[in-house]
Amino acid sequence: MSVETAQRLLQQAHAWEGRNARELDVYLSEHRDAFIAPSPHCPVTVLRLLTLLTDNGFGDKVVLLGCVRCGRTDQFLRRRTPDGRCCVRCMERVERRACARCGQIGRIVARRQEGRICRACYSLDPARRSECSRCGKLAEIISRGEDGSPLCNRCASRPKRPCVHCGRVRIVGANTDKGPACKSCHASARPRLCGICGQVRTIQRRGDGKGRPDMCQRCCREVGECAGCGRHRFGVRFRGGPFYCSTCYPRSKRSCAICDEMKAVAAVWPVGSVCQRCYRTRLEHPDTCAECEKDRILVCVNGSGDAVCTRCGGVDLNFACRSCGEEGPGFRDGRCYRCLVLAKIATLLGDEGSAGDARMKPMFDALAAVSPGSVHTWVVNDDSLAVLAALVRAGRGITHEEIDKLPQNRRTRHIRAAFVAAGVVPQRNEALAQLQLWVDRIVPTLPAQHQPVIRAYAEWHLVRRARLRAARRPFRPGADASNRQRIRCAINFLSWLADEGASIGTLGQHHVDTYFDTRPSKARALGTFLAWMQARRLITGIEVPRRKGGLPQRFQDHDEHAEQLRRCLTDDELPLEFRIVGALVRLYAIPVARIVELTYDRFHRDDTHAYLVIEQNAVILPPSLATLIEELIRVRRSGGRAYSGPGVPALMFPGMPPSRPRNTNALHRNLKKYGLPTLAARNSAMIANIVDLEPVVVSDLFGIAPQTAHRWAQYAQTSWATYLAARSSDTQPL
Repeated sequence: MSVETAQRLLQQAHAWEGRNARELDVYLSEHRDAFIAPSPHCPVTVLRLLTLLTDNGFGDKVVLLGCVRCGRTDQFLRRRTPDGRCCVRCMERVERRACARCGQIGRIVARRQEGRICRACYSLDPARRSECSRCGKLAEIISRGEDGSPLCNRCASRPKRPCVHCGRVRIVGANTDKGPACKSCHASARPRLCGICGQVRTIQRRGDGKGRPDMCQRCCREVGECAGCGRHRFGVRFRGGPFYCSTCYPRSKRSCAICDEMKAVAAVWPVGSVCQRCYRTRLEHPDTCAECEKDRILVCVNGSGDAVCTRCGGVDLNFACRSCGEEGPGFRDGRCYRCLVLAKIATLLGDEGSAGDARMKPMFDALAAVSPGSVHTWVVNDDSLAVLAALVRAGRGITHEEIDKLPQNRRTRHIRAAFVAAGVVPQRNEALAQLQLWVDRIVPTLPAQHQPVIRAYAEWHLVRRARLRAARRPFRPGADASNRQRIRCAINFLSWLADEGASIGTLGQHHVDTYFDTRPSKARALGTFLAWMQARRLITGIEVPRRKGGLPQRFQDHDEHAEQLRRCLTDDELPLEFRIVGALVRLYAIPVARIVELTYDRFHRDDTHAYLVIEQNAVILPPSLATLIEELIRVRRSGGRAYSGPGVPALMFPGMPPSRPRNTNALHRNLKKYGLPTLAARNSAMIANIVDLEPVVVSDLFGIAPQTAHRWAQYAQTSWATYLAARSSDTQPL
């Protein structure tokens, strides 16, 4: 800085001569870091000088002093407090006094004959309100016309001038040293370093000097525990009270013009206020217009009360994609999800007409046609797009083997499920395939002396038995988790042996007894590994402790079981899918893992009854339960959750993505939260069925193993003898 510039800035700060200059000289001699760490008790000349240095291009060398209460640096800190300098607004908040007009403690902003009045009374003061000369409303007068006529806030004309930053003729937001600036450019004129993300952005919330740094608009969202869901998420306070996340934030409820239910308003269409479900349903499922008879999104009604499109209703709303012309949901930049996905795919594949484009584009087109909204969520994601790029660069087409070479995480499983649903790759038993992939990944990480034993045990015993089981009946994720647990127990046991200085060849009974005493919960899983080694003579003379299967212990009494069943069938406050799952468990003792695999084609109705096919047999449903299932199918198909492609059937309980069944662990937790536990209820239902029906009938009807039905019959103190005697008497000749 030149001497002339320094003198000019000191003169502008009123610190070039007199008492202010002496005060500044004393302060700078005592505070050598006054420009980078200003004291909250500094003189006013330091504040003026810091602001002038920032405005004249030296902002990166100085630090502006913030208010000790709010941390703002854009306000001139005129007031002094015992804690330091404070802005006028914070002082007015602290120095609240009684209003002479309303009597309440508030912020005093004006004086009247009766005394000081607060801001609320000042805004309603009749002396400040008059009749606007243009609109005729009684309002606060903020400006006057050329002839002196009063104008309200709406009618007052604001000056428009060319902005010195963007050049557009807009309403002046501020008159800066460079000239008039619009509101947008004035807000972003002084970007600073954000203390959270480290980016130079416009500061939305300034630091308070007590640990809270400057925060930009992206980082200044408040984080706390939501009063609705209890989770720690971003959100805001509802009217200054409870903290809510964006999902649970209370929204005004009105009567939906489509379903006539009191729900939160998602949009206001010409037909009226629309809830979120009806809003998504109308967007995702265009219907035939009553007037033009074309498939469009119907948001209007005509004089006859029929649903019509925006063109026939005379409304300036356009739901058509600018690329394909079709109407649908998920618009961004004027294009629908499908066109956005195809544009991303075209960018991914590279130049049109190449060999890779000709081979891969039909696959991606089929993928985008199944569920463009779901596919769009991961196509626009950079990490998911990198996975697709890796498949394209391989140049060998999209197969299960190529996807198996990628990292097996949640993103890869989602992409694989989408390809299966689109028919790009065939459907396979994913639980069995993931078990084999997991074995191939985990075995090379083991010590060299343990790899041959674990690989033989995993591949030739557990995986082989899993393939045989999958050929006979479904191999579900629960069976995959059980096999992985057995392999982990075997690995941990061999590691424990190595730490004890022993090996498989020197394994003795005392090793097994010691391990089982310290880890009794692993007895069943490890017993399988020890029995396998003993059958192959890897170990001899070892007595493997076997844990007997215990009888069921958790049951419900008759009244509790009947009350929960009644809630499932009649309580409208419970979610629909939880009511159906809870009723199926309590009526037919079906495991939740099999309930989530039910598809729409397993439910049908004739002239007299409604039926649900369990395994291979159709079971008559109670009328109330049949009504619930019909309602669920209608909601799924109308709400866009019915997900069916060339390789995937339509599931009643779809998960994420909808081509997979719902997660059973999450479903168990939700049912328990609503007071509908599954284990005790299923045991009680099984006892009731095994008492009323013969075990062989229960085995055939509900699809459980005959040995399981026989054990339940013995537990219920019944027998096969009655059924066999009846069969033998029926077959004897008269």
